[in-house]
Amino acid sequence: MVGGLELALPVPATVLMVPPSTNFRIRLFSVQNREYQDRLLALDVPPDKVTITGNMKYDGIDTSETPDREPVLRELRIAGDSRVLVAGSTHGGEEEILLGLFKTLMEDHPDLRLILAPRHIERVEEIEKACLRRTSSRNWRPTDCR
Repeated sequence: MVGGLELALPVPATVLMVPPSTNFRIRLFSVQNREYQDRLLALDVPPDKVTITGNMKYDGIDTSETPDREPVLRELRIAGDSRVLVAGSTHGGEEEILLGLFKTLMEDHPDLRLILAPRHIERVEEIEKACLRRTSSRNWRPTDCR
């Protein structure tokens, strides 16, 4: 911890230079795995100042309870028994591919729904245009192309 804030280092510890004079000021290094822990230890960081937290982006997600899906399905206008294909964190060009795939899959699975969640929300207008090019239906929203 530095100034009361816990640090998570996104760079490999081999790049991190820990001068002996600052070592005492850093109270805790939180690292993703044993490899990064070993790198800090090789730089003579005391073992009690290095802890493995795992992937803080994903490992802390609570999956013990299944959330109530019904309100989300109602909001998205998706029947509870529909199949849903979710494409998250998409980049330019991927939506066109997914829309083509979706159209093909719909032939055998008419209840299939597609949710596109782009990596960058400012791309929604571009994705809307792709939906218009790929479907004759106007029954879609930026996250729901049918």
